[in-house]
Amino acid sequence: MFGNEDFNPILYNAISDDQDIEIFKNIVKHNIELIDEPHPKKMYQMPIHNAAKKGCVRCIEILLSNGCQTIDTCDLAERTPLFHASKKGHVNTITTLLKLGSTSIDTPNCSSISPLCIAASKGHIDVVRCLMHFGTTCIDMKTDYLYTPVFMAAINGHCDIVELLVYLGSQTINKYNAYGYTALAEVSVKGNIGAIRTLIRCGCDLNKKMCNIDESALSLALKNKHIECARLLVACGATVQSHHHHTVIGHLSEDDIIAEREKVYFSRPLFTRLLVFVYFT
Repeated sequence: MFGNEDFNPILYNAISDDQDIEIFKNIVKHNIELIDEPHPKKMYQMPIHNAAKKGCVRCIEILLSNGCQTIDTCDLAERTPLFHASKKGHVNTITTLLKLGSTSIDTPNCSSISPLCIAASKGHIDVVRCLMHFGTTCIDMKTDYLYTPVFMAAINGHCDIVELLVYLGSQTINKYNAYGYTALAEVSVKGNIGAIRTLIRCGCDLNKKMCNIDESALSLALKNKHIECARLLVACGATVQSHHHHTVIGHLSEDDIIAEREKVYFSRPLFTRLLVFVYFT
């Protein structure tokens, strides 16, 4: 089947957001033998993968009602239909797949990236809430390079998802990735001050050294000339280790420290907790 040079893409290509449902039903009826046929030029994805990527809920329902057996089948990169829907942010598609029998809520791709992790990395907070609601167990699952959902959300600047995952029980905020960096270290290198504030608010260790080098988040921020980030870290308790660092950062008055801490502790946690309350009640 995977080596079919005479592959007919008519059913795969018929899936579209604006497809007339009656026309699609007719295409399925007259091409039923293609319902689980993998596309050799599309990573061997089946029609249901394409429907999940595009968020075509009605197409998924029609495929399954006509005997589709590939609801949890992986493509060449080991991505299930639910994984594709999670990556694209299609909450209704995920809900439909799970209600119609999908058991791949925790199935990772070939890089050990789970649906929850890909959703967190892309900033799809509604998908994250949906997957948590349906019972995913991947909240702290690591990828091949030891990234977790909260780590991926942090380094991509999705602060609301970081707060949500920590609130829902993630325990990996201080863990290292395969390169010896914590999430705080990576966002300090990038100078993402919003992500730094979020990680501090969520209880990260400000003084944790990198696994392979004698560097802290503060020293990495200074090395990359992110002075505002460095002042924030010091105001919130990071240890200044050298006279040079003191010179670069400058003097922080008590008012400066209070101002920096207010920016950390009086921003968005209440909003995020409200989102959790509204979704789960």
